[in-house]
Amino acid sequence: MRTFTLCAFIALCISSTFAEDLSQLYEKAYFLETAKGQTEEALEIYRQIASTKVTDENRLTILNTLDRMQQLYRPAATGTLQGKVDGFDMKRGNLESVLRTFGEPKNYVYGNETFTKSNLPNVYVMIYPEQFTILMKEDRIEEFRFEGSKAYEVHGIRNGISLKEALGILGKPRQTVRTDKIDWEEDTLYLTTGGKWKGQSYIAKKGLRLFFKQDILFALYVTDNTLLKGK
Repeated sequence: MRTFTLCAFIALCISSTFAEDLSQLYEKAYFLETAKGQTEEALEIYRQIASTKVTDENRLTILNTLDRMQQLYRPAATGTLQGKVDGFDMKRGNLESVLRTFGEPKNYVYGNETFTKSNLPNVYVMIYPEQFTILMKEDRIEEFRFEGSKAYEVHGIRNGISLKEALGILGKPRQTVRTDKIDWEEDTLYLTTGGKWKGQSYIAKKGLRLFFKQDILFALYVTDNTLLKGK
């Protein structure tokens, strides 16, 4: 009887200690999520906790963990596209976080091909309403794209403004090149005089790529939405 009691006591101590460890993990994940905004790191810890066998000692921690995961995995049903893009961490964004924030796209495409979620290539485009698309590469966001859409702007830069207005916000380019071919060099204003780009202009600067027709912005691509914050 004494041996059984001792073994039971030891088992109880181990169980209690493990439950405390899970509780500390939960607190760490919750801090990362709510105080630091590091949702991907928090989710990794939440998944670790959720995969643990449920006991009387850790039941509450696991229930709280599942509740946080449910909140994070729920696609944003409210809020404007502007708010969702501004609040998104592009540097950490992957397909999982894109779907949580923007929901399921209408299509996954690249060129003339259409794909299913279970059979995606390394590079593809997610098609959403409001002329909004997301270019993905190796499970990371390459660009948020707005072609003709006025649903998004960065400090006054939005489709429909003039080249002069855009440069007034971005600042003078490092160089201006008149050419028939755009070479995509950063902080260079390309003014095309012939070829397939005739009548168009292009500049990439401060996390944006801007395409103009007859000096009017018609396509706004965002490569890093942190670079103009707090300008």
